[in-house]
Amino acid sequence: MSIARWALLGTFLLIGSGGWAQTSALKGVLKNKKFGVDEKITDMELKAQGGSLSRYSLKFDLSYSGPPVGDLSDPEVPNPDNRPRVNRTSLGGSMGGRYRIDERSALNANTGLRWFSPYHQVSGQRVEKPKGEKDYELSNPSMSYDRTYSWLGTQMRSSAGASVTTQEYYLDRAQMGSLGLSQSAKYYFQPSRWVASMLTNLDFYAYDRDFEFTDGRVSNYYISLIPGLEYKFMDNLHAVTSVAYSFANLRQDGSWWRWDDQQPTQRLGLGWGISRKVYFNPYLNFFTERPAIKTTSLSFRTVFSVF
Repeated sequence: MSIARWALLGTFLLIGSGGWAQTSALKGVLKNKKFGVDEKITDMELKAQGGSLSRYSLKFDLSYSGPPVGDLSDPEVPNPDNRPRVNRTSLGGSMGGRYRIDERSALNANTGLRWFSPYHQVSGQRVEKPKGEKDYELSNPSMSYDRTYSWLGTQMRSSAGASVTTQEYYLDRAQMGSLGLSQSAKYYFQPSRWVASMLTNLDFYAYDRDFEFTDGRVSNYYISLIPGLEYKFMDNLHAVTSVAYSFANLRQDGSWWRWDDQQPTQRLGLGWGISRKVYFNPYLNFFTERPAIKTTSLSFRTVFSVF
């Protein structure tokens, strides 16, 4: 086993063991204790991301990546800048168990799931796909730690995690796994109805061999900055928009300090807090540099917990 693979596995286990170590001294761990509500967290999306108040729960973060709005029967999502991914429409995300450490933080054990071309499969339509490619996948088991809190009047959520790559697309390109950091923030302009947001993601990827030409545009690491703005129609119903700026350090460049900036994408939609544990966000997604019907897609994402 390579040094990189050992390092990735060690980090994966460290996140899990560190979270459990914090709770080992607590009494009654077998009881599904209910924690109190942090009254400083009022944002409906952050509350849903924060999960159930039970010590043990299940959490699902699911999304639908849809076709161009100009051709809803298209089995592929728009990809005008040729991003390295599977381009089939899909319903997917992550699901897993959640162990709440206290009212602000929790440990998660998840796996990814995706169902490709869901509309076409339900309607019985034939979809052309590469030989041997499946119509579904369970992939990338991961462990993560997250904390939802308030700081200087701003509501925040921080998370760190590690995953092992099992998706065939990336395994074929020698990817072993990833480490990820995420930071989100929401600021409410009182007493107005406006809310400003910022989401920052940083993901590092580990590989078990040197780059080969056939690997294409896979990254050593990937950075995304997503500023957003919301308008409150009601406390649990917002108009939401955001712009995603993404920067990839491509393996093919041979340098850790060269960034390939991808086309910015913008989302325009609604945020609906159905309950404290359920958040639903339908939206249109388009590329800001060259907006067009053929590259605008209709999608949604939802976060919910049970127990």
